[in-house]
Amino acid sequence: KLKIPHYALVTITGENDNKYRIDVDGQDYDTNKGNIRYFNPAGLYEAHGKAALEDYMKSNYINYIEFYNSHLGQSKEKVEKSLVPEKDNRFVVPITQQPVSMLFNDSKHLSGFVYPMVNKDKFKDKFNVKSDIWICKSGKGYYIADMKNNKWIYIEL
Repeated sequence: KLKIPHYALVTITGENDNKYRIDVDGQDYDTNKGNIRYFNPAGLYEAHGKAALEDYMKSNYINYIEFYNSHLGQSKEKVEKSLVPEKDNRFVVPITQQPVSMLFNDSKHLSGFVYPMVNKDKFKDKFNVKSDIWICKSGKGYYIADMKNNKWIYIEL
């Protein structure tokens, strides 16, 4: 049995009415659709630059975004030599002494980060956010605002 942590990135390889089939390390697993939030990178999302959103992001990430994002696409082994993990996990790895976690895809390459949201109410007002999840395209990636957990997710696929 596979335990997938919150914010893990997995590839969906099949589906029926109730379940998704996902591939992890070459192995197929079935999971209930309610366990996964489907993200369609081909979807039509608003586009916003970093500057429009940075007032709503914790400074630990946004002030060093070029440093963090320079590791995107690299292997887990290589990334962890520079961004020291607080504890090891296959998919979601917290960085030592930072409120930032690394997101590794199912081929063990860094695909994104999770970090705290600030000024949530101002963000919701400015961008007219009515749902628990808000997504926008930005450059090569996507910003996903998780309103329930006060987190930002940035991913590049």
